[in-house]
Amino acid sequence: MSIGTTVATALTRLGVVENLDRILDENSGYFTPTVYPIADGPRDARCMVNIYSRKQFSRVVRISIKSEHFDTPHDISRLTSVIMHLNERTPFGAAAINWIKYGDDYEFIVSVTHTLSVEGLREETLVDILTDLLRLWQECVVETRHFLELQQRKTDIPVPTPLSTFHHINQMVGMENFKTFSSDLVTQYRYAKLCKEMGLNRDFSASHIVFLGDSGTGKTTAARLLGQLYHELGVLPENKFIEVGRSDLVGKWIGHTASVTKEVCEKALGGVLFIDEAYSLLGGERDFGSEAIETLMTFMENHRGEFAVVMAGYSHEMHQLLSSNPGLHSRFDVVVEFDKFSSDHVVAMVVQELTRQDYSMSEQALKDICYKVEKDLTGNMEVNGRYARHMVSEIITSHARAVLQLAQPTPQQVRTITSVSLPVTWEVNPDISASDLGII
Repeated sequence: MSIGTTVATALTRLGVVENLDRILDENSGYFTPTVYPIADGPRDARCMVNIYSRKQFSRVVRISIKSEHFDTPHDISRLTSVIMHLNERTPFGAAAINWIKYGDDYEFIVSVTHTLSVEGLREETLVDILTDLLRLWQECVVETRHFLELQQRKTDIPVPTPLSTFHHINQMVGMENFKTFSSDLVTQYRYAKLCKEMGLNRDFSASHIVFLGDSGTGKTTAARLLGQLYHELGVLPENKFIEVGRSDLVGKWIGHTASVTKEVCEKALGGVLFIDEAYSLLGGERDFGSEAIETLMTFMENHRGEFAVVMAGYSHEMHQLLSSNPGLHSRFDVVVEFDKFSSDHVVAMVVQELTRQDYSMSEQALKDICYKVEKDLTGNMEVNGRYARHMVSEIITSHARAVLQLAQPTPQQVRTITSVSLPVTWEVNPDISASDLGII
């Protein structure tokens, strides 16, 4: 019995195959289950089955089960944890939350996927695996609906609309400490709004913040997003972001620094003032940096709640700066640490950006990207956000060259990044897969 026949027979035992001829020809097809392991559970699964070559002489079956679209809840990270916990109940399938953007808003679906080798695959085995995958999917959808119902009952006070920035922050790779701070910020807003509607006075104003971390860990990006979030929450009247360094705050002669620093602060009123490498203001006795710090502190005190200051820099140097002046330390309410990105984080950033630009990629191409990142990380290269952006640019340029060499490229060839179209200078893929050669 061919693998196409085995898969088709197993599927028809559990439901209706919409593209039976394609499955029999060992291609892809859609499947609508009619037999579910949880009789009173969700029954609107959307399934797709692909039979393809992952490597030369290696055939696999990939099963994907997707849910309806859900509106994004406030605490999506907690729901993600619930879904990840359900994954531990079965050796088959990986449940996940997948984002879908509509304009400035985000929705999500719950998906369960599993890939297995066709070698020695029997009909009964596939039926058992499909049943386990459907059970996992039903459990995930039940938990998701229950979670959303609880979120709705907690309060009838809506989250500010739109909160596209908050959704965007939650979707970003890494930066968990900043995500937690942003979530706490929205919680404080909701609480202050609730108190106000009950006639209670609760202040809610923009905090001055210190960002600690190495270069390339997302501090500047986070500061921009913070300004947008403050504005969406109504904490600051303008979506304004002023980025400065030491040279923008320190004057060239005695008495000049105070006026320069004050001018910068006045320009930032209503928005966010971001001071990158703020520790550079810490100098000697005759250095004008200390005058800039004193002027900044005075302005912050006189204009409390009218703007937000974010100082950023390396952890050790920033702690030295804060310790140098007790008044400076007391004026910054929050300290957020930015951890270095792992290789998995960087790969996720690359994939996320390529997906945003409407590219897809083959499995072998993804493996090659992972290999390249690990190789550079082992070689002590700075693997961070800037590295990820450069890699995306490199990939797209190399892919464009490969596509333009084709006589009549198809839409699939234009959209799909393969191992063939990756930069040859990477030297990561001496054995290109047959499926990739079939695309480009």
